[in-house]
Amino acid sequence: MLLYPHGKVFMKQKLFKTMVAGLCYFLGGCGESENENVSVDQYLPKAEQAYRDKDYKVALKYFNKAVGLGDAHAYGGLGVLYHNGYGVRKDYSKALDYFAKAAQMGDAGAVQNIGCMYYWGLGVDPDRARAREYFKKSRQMGLRVMGLCDTDAQMFPKVQQMQIKQTF
Repeated sequence: MLLYPHGKVFMKQKLFKTMVAGLCYFLGGCGESENENVSVDQYLPKAEQAYRDKDYKVALKYFNKAVGLGDAHAYGGLGVLYHNGYGVRKDYSKALDYFAKAAQMGDAGAVQNIGCMYYWGLGVDPDRARAREYFKKSRQMGLRVMGLCDTDAQMFPKVQQMQIKQTF
C-alpha cells in the first residue's frame, strides 16, 4: 500500500506547485522544457492505480516519470517498489536512497519508512534509537500510522507489527 497520496504533505506540495505555475504564467514563463505541458498529475494517479492493480512495471514507469518532475511522493513510491521487490529486484539500498530523497522533500511517510528500515535492520544495521528518531520526526510532521512497518502485510508478520506499535 502506498502512503498518503492525499495527505497534508501531498496537498502542500500540490498547492506549492500550483502557486509556482501561476507565478510563471504571470511572469511570462519560467523557461522552456521538454516537460513544459506535463504535470505530476498526469503520472502519479496512473502510478498509484497500477500499484493497486499490482501492475508494478507500469507503476515503476509512471513513478519514474513523476520523479523526473521532482515529486516527493513519487520518490517514496519508488522506495516502496524497491523495498518490496515489486517490478524490480529487491534493493534496500536503493529503497533507502529513494526514501531519503522523498524525506528531504518533506514526505512524512518516507521519514517513517526509513525508521522502519532502521528498526528491522533492512539494508542498514539495526538501530532502534535511530528508528525512534525517525518515527518521532514523522509524527511531528503529522503522520499517525506506522508506514511500511504495518501497511504491507506481506512484509511483516502481524506479531512483529504489534511489537512495533507497543514499542512506540
